Parts: sequence; structure tokens; C-alpha cells
Amino acid sequence: RASFSPKEEDILFIDEEKRQQDEFADFMDNYQDRVELICCYPLPSLDETIEMINEYHPDAIVSDFKLNDIKEDIKYNVSFDGSELMDAYLEERPGFPCFVLTSFDDQAIYKSHDLNIVYLKRDLHPSKDDKITFADRILQKIVGYQTEIAQSQDRLNELMELRRNNQATSQEEQELISLDSFLERSLGKKTQ
Repeated sequence: RASFSPKEEDILFIDEEKRQQDEFADFMDNYQDRVELICCYPLPSLDETIEMINEYHPDAIVSDFKLNDIKEDIKYNVSFDGSELMDAYLEERPGFPCFVLTSFDDQAIYKSHDLNIVYLKRDLHPSKDDKITFADRILQKIVGYQTEIAQSQDRLNELMELRRNNQATSQEEQELISLDSFLERSLGKKTQ
């Protein structure tokens, strides 16, 4: 198993069914010492849902694929699916830990811009032979993303120091601009 920092991570799970939210919470019970799970319903529009996500400030997002399928717990139409939601969020925050859970992998893979974020719901019930669980994948993606941000911030600081001392090359100036842009986008549009 991969090792993770003791810091508690906030994982946001989005599904239109309370029963599915409860099942995901049961699955994450083994990780409650490292994870704060927040379950919520999708809102009617994509923009509203992204705004809700930003209000929670999660470290990762897991969404069901079909968000308008069973409307026992919500009484409105959801105008998007989980792949569209994750693609839109990744437009705002490239590289952010996003995952789509589905029983309809052929549809989800076809709709998603990134096939690597689509996972089957059966992955929530690993076999004894599985060396890494879906929860481990989420946590590892969070660690990787946070590490990339920290390394980018350190390198940006180095480049800023070179610039202050008039020692930055044109290539380093270009790298500085690129890192600054990446770090701004990693914060999300509202925080930039």
C-alpha cells in the first residue's frame, strides 16, 4: 500500500441517489482517519454544481456518471452527466483529482475527455488480489496533485529570485510565466 500524509483529505462525492451516497460512505469507512467524505446531490445546472463544488473546496471529486437517472431523492432534472461535470471542472483546474464512477463504462468512456478518470463501480469491491483500492487511487492522486503544486511553487520562487537579481534567462522567464499560470489555475477561477 502507498503511504499518505496524516492530513485529512476532503473528498466530495456527487450522486443523485441517497442510497448510492450511503454505499460510497460505507466503502470509505476504512479511510475515515485520513478522509472527510462529503456527499451531495448534483444541482440542476452544470454552473451551479461547479459553484457548489468550489464552495466545498474538496481535495478530490468523485461523481456518479448518470446524475439524472433515478430521481427518488431529487425532484428536478440534472442537465449533465458525471463525465461532463468532471470535464468542465478540469477545464477550470487542470490535473485536479477527479473521478467518474459508473456501471456504464462504455458510455462514460465515450463521453469523457480523459479515459483515466472513469472507474467501474465494481472497483469499490476489490478482490483479495487487488494491491491498490479505488480509495488508494483517490488518495494517491491527491498526493500527486499537491506535490506538483508544491514543487511548482518552489520552482516559481527560485525563478522570482533570479528575476529580482536580473539573472533570469529568457527560457526561465517563459518557465516563470508558465508556472504562474499553472498555479493560478490550480486555485480555481474564484480564488485566482
